[in-house]
Amino acid sequence: MGILKKKVAITEESNKKKTLYFISDSMFQFWYKYIPSHIDLITNRDTEYLYDEFIKPTLHDFMGHNYEEMCKQYIREKSRNNDLPFKVTRIGSWWGTNNKIKIQCEIDIVAFDDTKLKEAAIFCECKFRNELCNMEILEKLMEKSQAINVKGKKYYMLFFKSGFTKELIKKARENDNILLITLDEMYE
Repeated sequence: MGILKKKVAITEESNKKKTLYFISDSMFQFWYKYIPSHIDLITNRDTEYLYDEFIKPTLHDFMGHNYEEMCKQYIREKSRNNDLPFKVTRIGSWWGTNNKIKIQCEIDIVAFDDTKLKEAAIFCECKFRNELCNMEILEKLMEKSQAINVKGKKYYMLFFKSGFTKELIKKARENDNILLITLDEMYE
């Protein structure tokens, strides 16, 4: 029925310890997050209070997974139109221990061309927030990307709903491997 989905770390398909299951249908995600625990408010038709107090403050967190999926679709479309430095044949998430810096970390999206043995890769951070992305987020993504062995060039895509700081925009203009995308740009 497409309600549940299995998610594995992109470089660890055979590692059963790096498998997650989640509700993939956004309607069911919304239902199970908000409806059962607030059924009395709904029964009493106090939906404005429900929205203002319980849904609105957590909507950005709720959108996290869905926004990542939107970003993956954007990357697939760009690859299909040859608007990326290489064809993307595999796309997914990665989580685990970064042995180079000895910490647990997660990368929202990793994309590469499997046919070219990871000669290049795209690493993405996706945040559906009302704040600007700054240099610190780019630096953390670069640090986390060390966990995946790439023989060639690494590209960094930052997907932020609200945009980027002037410092980060300047850095991206100076480097052809840093791409900055807002929600509005995704849907131009």
